[in-house]
Formats: sequence, structure tokens, C-alpha cells
Amino acid sequence: MALIYGVDPSKSTGVAIFDTDKPRSAIRVETLKIEGGLLGDLPKSISKNMYRLFRKHGKPDFMCIEQPILQNLGGVNSLIIANQIFGSLMGQCPMFGVNDAVLAPQSWRVALFESSSRRYLYERLLGSEAGRKRLNDIQIKMIHKAARGMNVDIDNASIGVPKLDQMSGNDKKTKDAWSAWWRQEWKRRAKDFCRDENVEIKNDDEADAVCIAVAASKTQAFRMMETQRMAA
Repeated sequence: MALIYGVDPSKSTGVAIFDTDKPRSAIRVETLKIEGGLLGDLPKSISKNMYRLFRKHGKPDFMCIEQPILQNLGGVNSLIIANQIFGSLMGQCPMFGVNDAVLAPQSWRVALFESSSRRYLYERLLGSEAGRKRLNDIQIKMIHKAARGMNVDIDNASIGVPKLDQMSGNDKKTKDAWSAWWRQEWKRRAKDFCRDENVEIKNDDEADAVCIAVAASKTQAFRMMETQRMAA
């Protein structure tokens, strides 16, 4: 038996508690409201929240945390706070003696869905006649470029999700529109996964946390931990 915590760090951090001896439908979820800003209150809030979680659900054997976005998408303060939350969460692991791993969004998606981000985009939009009818020629070319692994930045989120027919050019505005829509597509897929596994969630952060927890059980770091525990 191993208890895995999957964590999607943000100001409303999603946490999924996954006991590998139980069915996925038994996964429990929590949303941590992280308080404070840049002056030190934020790490204190995280420590209090994690201590409460450990007392309520048990100390995890393995905690997997999603890597934060490294680009400055929401201003300097947002970037600092996002990485401060991530660093504070990582700091809980050695303090409580918990094995840990970090997964980039692209990594847990491949581990869970066996499909890369760009391959999924290609299959999602070009795999059906209905999908092709929604797109103009420029949009289809962008998807083909992404599917071939060319340098089209569609993985970074931006604010606002416009309709597909509002995107008409291969410029920054169009790429930002794709990025925002693209992020919503993955959130939809995460929520669909939770629904299929009969896991009740309240928001997108909890849905991502569930996916991270399940994907964590497929990682090499988790397998190595299990092997070491069996050999001990």
C-alpha cells in the first residue's frame, strides 16, 4: 500500500489523496486556500494547510507536485508567488520525510493519457470531420506545425478563451488565443477523467490534482520507492 498526494499548486491548491490499494473512485480531494503574499505569510499558510492534511488523511508515502509555469504570463508578482508556493510545497517533503517528485504538465499528461500535448491537439481537432469544419486554413496549418513538433508555442496559457472563428492569423494574438483555448481543453479532459473514474471534484484544481496523483503512480520515481520499500 502507498499513499500518494497529487498537488496542483496555486493560490487555491488542489490536492488529491490516492491510496493505491483502493480503487480510483476512492480518491479524496481537497482545495487549500493559500493566504498571504510576498512577505512570508504564504509559506506559513502552506505549512499549516499541509500539517492539517497530514493529520486528516495520513502522511503520504509519495507526494507529486506539478511544476509551475516558468514564463511571466500574469505579471512579475504572479510569477514570484507561483514559484514561492511551489517551493514551499517542495519544502514540506524533506521536513516530514516524504518521498517527492515533480512533474511538468506535459509529463503527467503523457503518463496518464499516453498522448503528448501536441499529438492530442492533432487528434482532437483533425481526427474528426466536425473538428475540421470548425477551423480555417491558417488554424489547420498551425495544428499541423504543432503536431510535427515545430516551434509553435501553444502550451502556455493566457487569459480569455475566444471562439475558434475569431482566430485568423499566425501572430501573437492568435497564438495567445490558441494557448488559452488549449489550456481549457486539457482542463476539460481532466474533468472528464474524474467523471469516468467516479471521483467527485469541485473545481479544475482538484481535477488536475487527481490526474497528477494517478500519473505519479506510473512514474519511475514511485516505482523505485516501492522497490526499495519491498527490499527493506
